[in-house]
Amino acid sequence: MLIEYTTTMRKFDHWGVATFTKYPIVRKGAIDFNTKWNNTCIYTDMLIDKDTVRIYNIHLASLHFGKKDYKFISDVIEQNETEDIEGSKNILRLLKRAFLIRAKQASIVAEHIKTCKYKVIVCGDFNDTPSSFAYKKVKGNLYDSFKESGNGIGSTYAGKIPAMRIDYILHDPSMTAYNYKRQEETITDHYGISTYLKMNK
Repeated sequence: MLIEYTTTMRKFDHWGVATFTKYPIVRKGAIDFNTKWNNTCIYTDMLIDKDTVRIYNIHLASLHFGKKDYKFISDVIEQNETEDIEGSKNILRLLKRAFLIRAKQASIVAEHIKTCKYKVIVCGDFNDTPSSFAYKKVKGNLYDSFKESGNGIGSTYAGKIPAMRIDYILHDPSMTAYNYKRQEETITDHYGISTYLKMNK
């Protein structure tokens, strides 16, 4: 097991990422994004039979929308009349800031993956869509398990902006994904996803 906390509130309320495995861990660590944002990426090298596989568990920067921002978005979606120019500007400012931060974080992860000599699995919350720079940068030549064995739109965001796929399980080309599933219930603003991965001989 590997746990990395990025935020702790009230001394006991921990926020972060964790990787749980039944396989022996031979090495583990964290990638420093060197930012004040509560994001991180951890990696775990596991011995599966005679192969070492590295899992990256990633959480990239979110948009940090506030209540007013979500209210503005809801009005636009519901086609309520609004002349909130400042609301538009704030949305654009937050989008630009998050995109730039994620781009930097994604580039750091991508460079780290390039140095890995093992088969790689990348999973986690990218907070960005499949058309984004962050997704494409981290994905590189990895395969997307949803595209292999998922179906439908594949949205994983359960918040006020529907139909967004922002959580991923990417894997080495030497593996095959099957039985990709999205959980139908959630207690957060994300739906959990899972897949089986088979290492090809």
